[in-house]
Amino acid sequence: MAWRRRTTGIGAPRTVWPCSVRRGLVVATLCCLAAAKTKPSANTTRGFLLAATRTPVKDLRRKPSGKDDLGALLRDVCATPYPARLVVGDASEQALALKNRPCTTVDVAVYQHPGGRRLTDVHLRYFKVGAIASSLPLYTYTLSLDNDVALRRGAVDELFAIFDVIRKNGKALGLSGAHVCAPRQHKLKGVSSKFCERNSGMIFFAEPARSAKIAAAWLRELEHHTSKDGHDQMPLRKVLYANRDHLYDVPKKTQCRGRSGMASPCSGMPLIWHAHKADRVRWARAHQKGAAEVCGFVV
Repeated sequence: MAWRRRTTGIGAPRTVWPCSVRRGLVVATLCCLAAAKTKPSANTTRGFLLAATRTPVKDLRRKPSGKDDLGALLRDVCATPYPARLVVGDASEQALALKNRPCTTVDVAVYQHPGGRRLTDVHLRYFKVGAIASSLPLYTYTLSLDNDVALRRGAVDELFAIFDVIRKNGKALGLSGAHVCAPRQHKLKGVSSKFCERNSGMIFFAEPARSAKIAAAWLRELEHHTSKDGHDQMPLRKVLYANRDHLYDVPKKTQCRGRSGMASPCSGMPLIWHAHKADRVRWARAHQKGAAEVCGFVV
């Protein structure tokens, strides 16, 4: 079984001995990471989970630059009191991410598909879902985000307070609706047409054990019954439908989605601006005279 070298220091590479291999999921869990001694973060019960491989990791810079989606998000994360785990594809990406991460509260771990094969093109979504599934349970409350988002600084506590609402309602995870309810090419037998897809770029995993089971089921469904366009939301819809009693619908206004010119991050004061950095920059140039900060979001 594979293992990784550990050196001392916060966020340094760790030796991760596979503690177990889940039948069906067939991925080594990262439970040994929890045993590694690290300096406590300001908040250890709530944190971020990110996944990136290939171009986003290569483009990662410590300081603001061009189309660096991942770096922009990590700088937002580093401005909060919450820890984060970034999952990358191999040891070389891990070394690069450790070198260029904006702060040491970002832990960097490696996820590789069973058998060691790298996934490309639409299969990158396999990497994202596999990284999520292999990392859970992580924190008590884990917020999984795509790389192409910005956090409204000053409102991150409000964002994490959504976990309290989810648990108060007796649910295990929260997502917001996708912009298209159920694309025709995403039809599923046994799933009500009225049950819409959810956006997988922002997932509140609010109950560790059940969240881990749901994420594992998502990965299995993605591997065996993915959509022709390779999107992860169709298999996620099937899994969520089977677990709909545990699902909380996060209000769509929580995030502003869309390319430049399509949606305003100032309308309704969303907590997340879900658009690539280049699109956020173009929107700021067109509507805010190129301002570096727009309605609490650092562009």
